[in-house]
Amino acid sequence: MELILGHNQFIGISHISEEQSRERNQRFSTAEGIYKIVEYAADLGFTGMIIESHPRMIDFLKYRYVCAAFSVLFFAVSFGVYIYLCRI
Repeated sequence: MELILGHNQFIGISHISEEQSRERNQRFSTAEGIYKIVEYAADLGFTGMIIESHPRMIDFLKYRYVCAAFSVLFFAVSFGVYIYLCRI
């Protein structure tokens, strides 16, 4: 089974409440904070991740490129269309 991690929580989006949005926005304010969760998800068996061109996600990709501790297939989101990006 393929598991794909979403990106909303990493850019402070919650469809539950604005309180959760604020908490997630603060929790994932750095590339390192995002990296730790994505690394853990990869260890649990997640094989892909959806990303968009949000500046925080760009910083995460740069950080991930330098650390290179896990392999995940990245999918870019553009106007609601998913585009295969790369495995880095």
